[in-house]
Amino acid sequence: MRTKPYILFILALAALPHLAISQTNLITESFESDGESSMYRSNSFDDGTQDYFIRTGATGNTFSDPFTNLDGNLLWGGEDIEEIDNPLGQGERGYVVIKTVDVSSYSHFDVKLLLGARGIGGIFESSDFIKVEYALDGNIISSAQSAGAVPTNVSDVNGGTYAIALAFYGDNDLSGTGYLSQDNDLNGSSDGVNQLSSAMTEFSTANIPTGGATLLSIRIVIGSDTGGEDIAFDNVRIDGVNLCSDPNVPTLTASHNPSCPGAVDTINISGNLNDATGWTIYTGSCGGSIEGATAGALYVVFPSVTTTYYVRGEGGCVTPGACDSITVVVQDTTKPVVTCLLDQTLIADSNCQVTVPDYTSQVTFSDNCDPSPDITQKPAAGTLVSTDTVITIMVADSSGNADSCTFALQVQDTLKPTITCPGDIISCDSMITYTSPMATDACSMGVLLIQTDSTGLTSGSSFPVGITAQQYTVIDEQGNQATCTFYVTVAPAEKRTIQVNDSLLTCIPPAATYQWFRDGNLISGANMQTYIADLTGAYSVAVTDTNGCDTVSDTVQVIITGLPTEESLSGLQVFPNPTSSAIRCQYRSAHAGSVSLALYNTLGQLMILEEKNAVAGLNREQVDLAGLPAGTYYLRLIAPFSSVGIQVTKLENLE
Repeated sequence: MRTKPYILFILALAALPHLAISQTNLITESFESDGESSMYRSNSFDDGTQDYFIRTGATGNTFSDPFTNLDGNLLWGGEDIEEIDNPLGQGERGYVVIKTVDVSSYSHFDVKLLLGARGIGGIFESSDFIKVEYALDGNIISSAQSAGAVPTNVSDVNGGTYAIALAFYGDNDLSGTGYLSQDNDLNGSSDGVNQLSSAMTEFSTANIPTGGATLLSIRIVIGSDTGGEDIAFDNVRIDGVNLCSDPNVPTLTASHNPSCPGAVDTINISGNLNDATGWTIYTGSCGGSIEGATAGALYVVFPSVTTTYYVRGEGGCVTPGACDSITVVVQDTTKPVVTCLLDQTLIADSNCQVTVPDYTSQVTFSDNCDPSPDITQKPAAGTLVSTDTVITIMVADSSGNADSCTFALQVQDTLKPTITCPGDIISCDSMITYTSPMATDACSMGVLLIQTDSTGLTSGSSFPVGITAQQYTVIDEQGNQATCTFYVTVAPAEKRTIQVNDSLLTCIPPAATYQWFRDGNLISGANMQTYIADLTGAYSVAVTDTNGCDTVSDTVQVIITGLPTEESLSGLQVFPNPTSSAIRCQYRSAHAGSVSLALYNTLGQLMILEEKNAVAGLNREQVDLAGLPAGTYYLRLIAPFSSVGIQVTKLENLE
């Protein structure tokens, strides 16, 4: 091998721009231990002079100017790789094939590694290069087409169909100033940028799509002919990558703005989350106090005061960015709407009052913010009122907005007034006077009293004989009426006559009271319907009838022709006494002849009068009292110039 001074070409490889990513390291190889056949497969060799392709130290086999910035103590390097000692043959490149990895869970992959180069005399021809190649699935070396596999044989390392992911080429042909520089457009020639040097520098393939492939194989290929060009690489890392698209800055609107205090409001979030997992809602500032999160386009809030909400996409592989904000103004200046009842009517009680009901549940009301505003009534439920009253319903929401409505409560008086007529009038005189009926009403201040009969007669009028109805009607302010009727009876006393039966005088018809006279003189104690005349004279009777009218009968002349020498009637007995039906009486008569049997009530009215034919001696008679009311009666036997009597008690009739 030729010996020549090193000229180290320093190339810099710029990283490609990329999206936000989520990446996972699948394999790392720093060559600190021998990974041949387990971590990689290579066509390594070392001829003991200056031609080699091996895992080595920073100085390599001939590096007088050591590589720096390597990872650990060892790296992979080579010089004059295309010489005859290359296991693949002279003119072949050096290959390191990293074991196959599974990329089925990733959309992209990235290869990062440290690269360095130096050369004697600075000569890196266009045929000198280092390339990072990749193959997917069936394009991989056939013996390495499984996860974790490396090519079976050294002879396989240059097989398969691999594409270039990263390349550096010499940029001078024997000019003495050539370097290994990056081929940015991968067209097979240096672009003169990012020159490699002895200071190991990290480069990346950027994110290459997997295209849905399952397996990925990475190999590093170095081409170096004679001339002392040293090329090295170290710390190879293969990462599985899922590219992340950051979310849009959202646009926010609110379903209600202004909003009611504590009411439901919905923030509408317009924008793409891309690879973010959801929208995070903050208050105070963007990234301040977390209010909540949602993966959807709506988020419900319940602001009680005016609040600014900040929203941005977060989560997953993205980097939180800027927020959009919206201020939900919380205020309520709208009055409730209340609709009252129509006018109401209630019937007054006996005290002319009504109890005001609770009308608050019967009115209709609504409020834009408060579903349960305060509702009050004046006068309050339970208040007693006696006149038509205005009811006011007040509705006030939680923000102090209020409205009211009114309706009339009409008190209806259905109580009739009271009227009291004078009592029925019975008069012997046709000229009648009476006091007007008494009329009052519990609820009205005044009443109207009118006479409603059709007689045309009133107090102070001359009434006809007989019964005349007098009718009066009272009407209160509500039109309620009451009527009373009384009767005026004009009944002059009926003329009485005296019936003469021997010495027995009887007043016909009966009256209420009696007073007998003889020759115009009052007969003391003679105050019954009948009287037994014992002296010759002119007899009359003065009576008061049941109407209180007085009259005097015509006079009758009674002549007594002789007097008995003894009482003709004696020994009167009655049994049973008391009785509920009939009585039997027995008496003695001194002479045979006519005997009158008379029964009087306590008023002296004749109730029974029967004529009997008595025999001289003991007589027995039966008198039926069943038709008479219970009470005390006086039984009298009357014969000429003689009479006897006894008290009889009549009981209630037995069933």
